[in-house]
Amino acid sequence: MKDLFRTPEQLRNAPIQFGRPVASGSGGTFLGDVQYEDINNDGKIDENDQTFIGNPNPKLTYGITNNLKYKDFDLSIFLNGSYGAKIFNVLNYQIASLGSLYQNQVAYAANFWTPTNTNTSVPRPVAGDNPNLKNSDRFVESGSFLRIQTVSLGYTLPAKLAKRAMLNRMRVYVSGQNLYVFTPYKGLDPEIGSVNQNVYLSNIDLGRYPIPRTLVLGINAEF
Repeated sequence: MKDLFRTPEQLRNAPIQFGRPVASGSGGTFLGDVQYEDINNDGKIDENDQTFIGNPNPKLTYGITNNLKYKDFDLSIFLNGSYGAKIFNVLNYQIASLGSLYQNQVAYAANFWTPTNTNTSVPRPVAGDNPNLKNSDRFVESGSFLRIQTVSLGYTLPAKLAKRAMLNRMRVYVSGQNLYVFTPYKGLDPEIGSVNQNVYLSNIDLGRYPIPRTLVLGINAEF
């Protein structure tokens, strides 16, 4: 995807897209449509212009663990993430398609192209054969992320206080998991995995339920 057609000059000078002539009936190409790139420079857009637009496999995965202690307090922090993977956001393909009157759409899709709203990246609505829904980098996003996976803060009672409660040791703690994710990905969760464990369908987001955020308050007691 290069951009949207915003001016009549762009339409006149652009290659014919998928056999759709410029602005001629319902099967034509109009202002506000997606402008695809002529990869092989043959003057037309067709299946021969398909190209590599992303790798679902990350270039780097990492994890960082810190265990800190001060007097009777202890703090544990675990971060994990990955860099370089791409995600095909099929969910966004569905809920930002502007191709049907009977399907809910994301809020930003309301900022679609109109003759009076040309400064947008959302193409015009098209019912039926929608040329704006060809698989392209419009639906491919960065899957890089850094997740605050686990944070645990604890306090161990002094031995004298523990013995008064007839305990050998007592620790009170609060723990949180999946507290925050730093990512440019616009979907629900950048950790997609594979559809039905099929390696050829990695990082295809069909609306996978995100990892839940949990908070736990607990007590470790030794008698």
